[in-house]
Parts: sequence; C-alpha cells; structure tokens
Amino acid sequence: VVVYTDANGFYQATGLSPGTYRIVEVQPSGWIDGKDTLGTVNGAASGAKDGNDKFKEIVLTSGAAGVNYDFGELKSAEIHGNVSAADRD
Repeated sequence: VVVYTDANGFYQATGLSPGTYRIVEVQPSGWIDGKDTLGTVNGAASGAKDGNDKFKEIVLTSGAAGVNYDFGELKSAEIHGNVSAADRD
C-alpha cells in the first residue's frame, strides 16, 4: 500500500487486512531528518525501528488501529542579509 501525506504531514491507511506491516518514509525535499517516534496499536506499543525512517513488525489484528507512527522532520534553514560598516561593532 502506498500512502501520501497531506499538506500538514498527516497520513492514514485504512481497510488493511490483519497482518504484520512496515512503514517506510521517503525523505521530503527541503527537509532534514528529525526524531522518529514508534506508535501504538490499540494503546500498546507495537513494532520496532528499522534503521532511519523505517518501522517494522507492526502487528494489526482484526479491527485494530495503529496510531502515532511519526517521522520527525526539520525544515532546513538559511541566513541571508547584509552587514553595514556601522553594524560591525
């Protein structure tokens, strides 16, 4: 299943069959990697981090819901401007 985020970074996969899943993020352009957070299935921790931007072994049973499998991203920054002679003191 391929799922894309919305403008706010939210993603959701619905109608999945019971089974074991992995989630893999493709790093968005213009962003640098932040902290990834493993989520829960029906309130209990499920899965494991599998390197960078990957979660594995997420077990879904019938009717289960996995939430908060989050990939943290940081917007890269730049500094622009000019310094006048008066500002150099």
